[in-house]
Amino acid sequence: MLEDGFSPDNIQFAIKWILANAKAELYDFSIIKHTIGQAMAAKKKTEAEEAKRIEAERIAAQEQAEEESRERKVAEIEAHKKSLGAEERAKLRERAEAEIRNSGQFKEEFITDYLIEVKENELIREQIGKKIYE
Repeated sequence: MLEDGFSPDNIQFAIKWILANAKAELYDFSIIKHTIGQAMAAKKKTEAEEAKRIEAERIAAQEQAEEESRERKVAEIEAHKKSLGAEERAKLRERAEAEIRNSGQFKEEFITDYLIEVKENELIREQIGKKIYE
């Protein structure tokens, strides 16, 4: 089997696989020559499934980290808003409304409180970012 290109690890795997999957009691190990292909196919399938599982876990962990990052940013923005005095809050709202109107992207009837709040959050994110990088 070594001459056929099978490594000692592959042969050992095949023996274990045959013992685990044999339908009847084995009396002769020459069956390995006839079933090593099946064992290698099972090994490849198991390895592919494991790689797929690991990739799915990696993606899930990455998505979780991104979600946690978004939640931290939202909390940071909300904390910043709460720290603003009434005058600063009013100026922020005025600036957000002015930037929305001056952008020319929205008709007046589409400029809602929600849109203004989104713009306020964007302005706060920019402000927080500048503080971090200064």
